[in-house]
Amino acid sequence: MFQTALGKAPKRYVQVLKNNLKLDTVSKIVKLFDMKIKLLNLLTITMMISACSTNKNETNSQAELTSNETVIDKAVNTDIKCNGKEKKNQLSILNLQGKVKYVIEKQYTAVYNFEKVEKENEKILYHDVVRFDTNGNELYSLNYHPNDGSEGQKYIFKYNEFCNKIEELGYNENDQFTGKYVFVYENDNIIEKQYYDDKNVLWNKTIYKYDKNGNAIEDETIYKDGRKEKSIYKYNDSNYIIETKCYDKDGLIGKWNYEYDEFDKEGNYTRKITFHEDKPQKIIIREIAYFK
Repeated sequence: MFQTALGKAPKRYVQVLKNNLKLDTVSKIVKLFDMKIKLLNLLTITMMISACSTNKNETNSQAELTSNETVIDKAVNTDIKCNGKEKKNQLSILNLQGKVKYVIEKQYTAVYNFEKVEKENEKILYHDVVRFDTNGNELYSLNYHPNDGSEGQKYIFKYNEFCNKIEELGYNENDQFTGKYVFVYENDNIIEKQYYDDKNVLWNKTIYKYDKNGNAIEDETIYKDGRKEKSIYKYNDSNYIIETKCYDKDGLIGKWNYEYDEFDKEGNYTRKITFHEDKPQKIIIREIAYFK
């Protein structure tokens, strides 16, 4: 991570990421992530001071980056503080139970082995780590390239005074700003998500509808070129998504179903199976660490 500021990760570090990570090992790696974010913050602020002195017409996204990095830098070692009444934290929105510290998620290709769904092999399709503070707010997420375990896209989060996540600022493997998601709320629910590229151009926006339990049951994405796509979701009694149907102007694009068959002691799922058109597609394995 943050190779511009810190150089490439040691081979031993990359090898750990390629293997099945143990929670005690990942705990050490997460601490390293925290240190790297601090260094990125210092580097970003220095670059911004220099840029402001030479170009007063710098884009809004870079100006916001400086502000957001300061907030996240403080949040790495201290919890995000809220003014006024705190609303839903990210653990509630993500349906995570307990005092979650971080979630490691890996995806694999799924196949039937007789009547049992298993991983086709150990090749990782997707690998992501999400870090939370003690109040259940996301601090950042980090994605890894599945082929070699090197760092890929990362997001740093920005909150308002009520601890609602209002922005996700994206960076690529070279620590270059790639764009941001902006969230609009009504009460506790996100009613609109907007995506802006690195030039602050709006590319798409998604409108959400909710049921009485606060679950998003429908969303519609409107793209810059006028295209529209809609997704409809169904949930089980545990508020886990069990079905997604996607539509465009011509009708149904596809249907996905989900099964959850392994859980940890807090009741959070650790294995999820995705079916596409009733055929197994992916297995998602989660490792979850908790604050003591």
